[in-house]
Amino acid sequence: MSANARTTTTTTPKRAESASASPIATKAVLAFGGAVTALAIAACGGAEGAPPARNVAAGAPQVTASVPTGTAAKLPVTEALRKQLADAYFASQKHAFPKGRRERVIGPTNISYGIVWGFDRVPKTYYAVGSTGFTNYNISRQGGPHVWRKEGDADWTYLGDTGLTPCTKVPRELYTLWGFDAKYGSYSQCSRRS
Repeated sequence: MSANARTTTTTTPKRAESASASPIATKAVLAFGGAVTALAIAACGGAEGAPPARNVAAGAPQVTASVPTGTAAKLPVTEALRKQLADAYFASQKHAFPKGRRERVIGPTNISYGIVWGFDRVPKTYYAVGSTGFTNYNISRQGGPHVWRKEGDADWTYLGDTGLTPCTKVPRELYTLWGFDAKYGSYSQCSRRS
């Protein structure tokens, strides 16, 4: 076997490996990444403040992924949301207030509702902040605001009363977006009080 034959034998596999990084393959990878981002944005309904969706090729794979960490948006408050938050509050607090019944849960009222993409390794996390309590327990209505959290498609979880420091339970992006700086002080001032 000649030296040229050996060289050809050893270089042929290297050429095949480098072909996988061709401009066509690179464009396919970039198109796939764009498709994933567009699908994730569309899945959240194109929420206010979210990056605009891009057109995606018809043959693109249908997968979901998260939008970059820290992207946040306000969302509209609906009666269905209000009911879900009240249900979560009642489920969490019914043992602490034994005479509290579901129909005696107030609101919640004054709700700020939003989404953060990519927070805490979860593709999308929803937060709601508002006032609530039981009509027959004055102590249940002191302090506030109250905070709820929902990860992805899971049920809402009541995180508790914040004692006027919502920064302890809400990400900075939503705190600022909701205008809480004017109401509770800057995020850093708020977190120092907790």
